[in-house]
Amino acid sequence: MLRVALDTNILISGLFFNGNERELLIAGLTGKYTLVVSGDIIGETRSIVEKKFAGSEHLEHAMLFLADIVSACEYHDYECPESLMENAKRYIRDPGDAVHVAFILAAEPDIFVSGDGDFLEHSSIGCTRIMGTRKVMAELEIR
Repeated sequence: MLRVALDTNILISGLFFNGNERELLIAGLTGKYTLVVSGDIIGETRSIVEKKFAGSEHLEHAMLFLADIVSACEYHDYECPESLMENAKRYIRDPGDAVHVAFILAAEPDIFVSGDGDFLEHSSIGCTRIMGTRKVMAELEIR
């Protein structure tokens, strides 16, 4: 089965807003593909959600949805070796994103979905294809 990883902004959009990102999440949860996430992406998602959506009436529902995602996905949570982090830094301008590149290199999902231009400027990182939401949805025939 195709293994698809989602970055933080895709997760947050899917948690809070109707649209392509939510449909992509639901497709993963219903077995259209295997959803792959890292502990770092989930941690970053939780942190941003708690700050930006603190007063939202949808916060509790979004956090429950995130917990469902974690329990249903292929979850990677490990300390990244320094050599892998150094290799990851060569792919990306923002040093804060190196941990996500290291996850891509270590977990080797088939596709990494992002809305971040720093990722989307690459067609692939290692053996993982980098795509935006619409392109992945078309490939997976979602909708």
